[in-house]
Amino acid sequence: MKCSENFEQLLFTLNLPSLVNKLIFKLLKIKTVISSIPNLMDVIMLTINKIFLVENRLNLSHFIRFNFTQGNILYMYVNLLSLFYMDFITPLGDSLIPTFIGYTLMFSSMAPLFYCMICSLFGKYSQLPIVSQAAEMTVNSRRLARKLTQ
Repeated sequence: MKCSENFEQLLFTLNLPSLVNKLIFKLLKIKTVISSIPNLMDVIMLTINKIFLVENRLNLSHFIRFNFTQGNILYMYVNLLSLFYMDFITPLGDSLIPTFIGYTLMFSSMAPLFYCMICSLFGKYSQLPIVSQAAEMTVNSRRLARKLTQ
């Protein structure tokens, strides 16, 4: 949720089609409901993480757990970039360089998300250099621990 809070002003300065603007406004309404309850999104993510990854109660496939883990890692990356933007770039004002840096941070954080979504829609594993390796290690850590204890 931090990403949407911190990049909102950049999204509103873009000249987007009306359909995209309507979608953004509907998503912002959902965001205001979720953000009205403190730490609700974090509780939801931790619950899903515990059910899907740690306990694997639903016996999900490797593909789903891998993409979920990769999404969590990218979510943290987007939040870090947006916090960096709010703390260091926004105080510089609305001139050309801070705006350029803001758009660069926003698009460099959104591009991997869209790439991963498209790959998962086509049923392929996305290969982002560090993120995919970390997700693979996380998903396979339980299997590795089982092998070591046997």
